[in-house]
Amino acid sequence: MRIVFKNFVDLTEEETEAVWQMRNSDSVRLKMYTQDIIPLANHKKWISGLSGRSDCIYFLVLADGEIAGCVNFTSISGNQCEWGYYLNPAIQNCGLGIALEYYAVRYAFEKLGVEKLFGAVIESNSKLYRNHIRYFAFSEDPAFDSERLINGNKIRFKGMSLKKSDWERWNNPLVMKWLSAFSVEIQGKTFTTI
Repeated sequence: MRIVFKNFVDLTEEETEAVWQMRNSDSVRLKMYTQDIIPLANHKKWISGLSGRSDCIYFLVLADGEIAGCVNFTSISGNQCEWGYYLNPAIQNCGLGIALEYYAVRYAFEKLGVEKLFGAVIESNSKLYRNHIRYFAFSEDPAFDSERLINGNKIRFKGMSLKKSDWERWNNPLVMKWLSAFSVEIQGKTFTTI
């Protein structure tokens, strides 16, 4: 399967609208920091504002030409950044998330040059949180825990992080075997499995 990470600033009108629909779907939206439905005009304005920014980068992920999900890197500083991803609701639970995560982590350490990658998962999505730790050596990191008031409810997000030095020692034969089925291109560069 060929996977392409396409920068949001290069999206077509059709792709921009597909991202908007995916982001507004209940299965994606209700796991985010911001759970309001986003109007299309606001979404387009936000994407047009991404051009030239160095503190964040967003990618649409295409799998064999089909829209598979999105990967993002935000709060990019000299030594760390936050990351996240979501899958197209039509293809969740197919294992593609493993490839997305592996190549997103590599991109952060190899191309963005950060020393630490962090993120958070909504507390109710404990399976995903455990998978980050189990398959990719992320560690629980309370420094990135948060509680947000969303739609009148207090929602907890559990923090996690991964240091570049831990990533360099990472080895998971099960994940590596799974990755052999993918060819990945990010911003014109082909990534191969290590």
